[in-house]
Amino acid sequence: MKFKIFAIAMASLFIGGIAPSVYGQQNQPQLMEILEVQVKPEFTAQYEAAVKESVAWRKENGFPFPVSAFQLGQGFYRFVTRIGTWSGRDQINQWFAPFMSGDAPAFVDPLFGSIDNASVSYQMTRPNLGYRPDNPRIEFRSATAIHELRLYPKSGTNQQVREILEKFVEVYADHGIQDGKGVWQQVAGTDGPVITNYFGAASTEAFYANRASNLQEMGSDFQDLVEELAPFLRKSENLDWTIRRDLGLQP
Repeated sequence: MKFKIFAIAMASLFIGGIAPSVYGQQNQPQLMEILEVQVKPEFTAQYEAAVKESVAWRKENGFPFPVSAFQLGQGFYRFVTRIGTWSGRDQINQWFAPFMSGDAPAFVDPLFGSIDNASVSYQMTRPNLGYRPDNPRIEFRSATAIHELRLYPKSGTNQQVREILEKFVEVYADHGIQDGKGVWQQVAGTDGPVITNYFGAASTEAFYANRASNLQEMGSDFQDLVEELAPFLRKSENLDWTIRRDLGLQP
């Protein structure tokens, strides 16, 4: 019994909700809880089946947050909850509280047993650093892929990096770029500081084709900012996520 109660508590970490739009941000910063899960080799099917059962269980019991899923390669998943402020985490805890006694639902053991490791971090949206064109090439609801560009500022350079990112927004607008982006900044987690750019696309292939066209259009205006930014970064990463709406929940 104790293991099952512990397992359901842990299961609450492995499914979350993502904002209705990654790059269509609200005017006020929103706090995001980001959960990344590595599934054990050869357990992907079991894990996804358990996720689908857990989503049905959440929907049946009135879970208040929308749920979506991303996948990166084989067996790596990301789940994000738009909690708004830190009180959103308390709201989730309160929702789970009545289920912390008695037998756990049948999906808990398969879900928990499929996971190799998981990590939790928190990011705040930065609407002033994002870009939302008047006539976007694609709306998030039609996207099937998300490209993530992680920027890792050197210690003490967050302000300089944010100021340069604001200049990128001006360049995007001046050149009429149709591809929007959202920008989030990590406020708690490992390997920080991190500022992340998110780009929605019809596919991963479409993202790279559109990016090549956009870079050609912006030319030296863009490249000059890249060179200005580079000295303030200790590293950067590019990740291509597939949106898994089949694992999601809309309350």
